[in-house]
Amino acid sequence: TTEDGLKLNHEVEFFDGVSGRLVAWVNVTSLSSVVDTVLYLYYGNAVCGSQQDPSGVWDSDFLMVHHMEEAGDIVDSTSHGLNAVNYGTSAEPDGMIDGCRFFDSSSDRYDFGAPSLLDPGLDSWTVSLWTKTSYVNGVNILQKYGSGSGFFLKMYNNGAGGFNYFYLSDGTRNTYRYWSVSGTDGSWHY
Repeated sequence: TTEDGLKLNHEVEFFDGVSGRLVAWVNVTSLSSVVDTVLYLYYGNAVCGSQQDPSGVWDSDFLMVHHMEEAGDIVDSTSHGLNAVNYGTSAEPDGMIDGCRFFDSSSDRYDFGAPSLLDPGLDSWTVSLWTKTSYVNGVNILQKYGSGSGFFLKMYNNGAGGFNYFYLSDGTRNTYRYWSVSGTDGSWHY
């Protein structure tokens, strides 16, 4: 809650009742740059049901949020319900924030179907993710493509230090964004 007792929307991603470890996302509606913002966490009431509201944490500016800690299919935390079917990925306990998924870079994937919400066009939008790779060669991290339009977030290693690029197309126009930092060193990259 806030200092005034206002319950904040939150999502519990992970809780270990033995160690007390908690990973949670909280929608803090106002943060001061001048004074400390005080938040309160209540716990220990075994008869109290879950108070979390994941879709209230992620407002309409978030198209989809996947934490990838689930076993099997992944569940979208937003109100859009853009869940996906797992094809081959396996659980990895050593994620950057919590658990994560291992992709074999050849056939493992999640299938979201073809919802119209996943047609961003060439307007401004943001993709945010953590990756940890030691080798890639033409791997699509994200892809939606059909009838000559779509998008790819593609990682390549050209053998000379590697490069990554983001490719977006609406079927007529294409745009690319390159960056030279190699993401294939086995470390986590955001």
